[in-house]
Amino acid sequence: MSLAILEQIIERLTETNVILALIQKLTPLNFTVIRVLLLSTILLLVIHWLLLLLSRTTSREHVANSMALQIWEN
Repeated sequence: MSLAILEQIIERLTETNVILALIQKLTPLNFTVIRVLLLSTILLLVIHWLLLLLSRTTSREHVANSMALQIWEN
């Protein structure tokens, strides 16, 4: 990674932390709700990614089995 990209990432993370700190100071309850929503969204994305990975593997196995069956029949 180049230095410019790393600087942009750090800058955006800092901006995000400042915004989250402001939200936390203004409304502690809302910050908790936002944190729960954020964590649940991340969890759903991870589950979705795992299911996609599993379905891709299953599709490859299905294709391999179909090809093996065709070879066996011929």
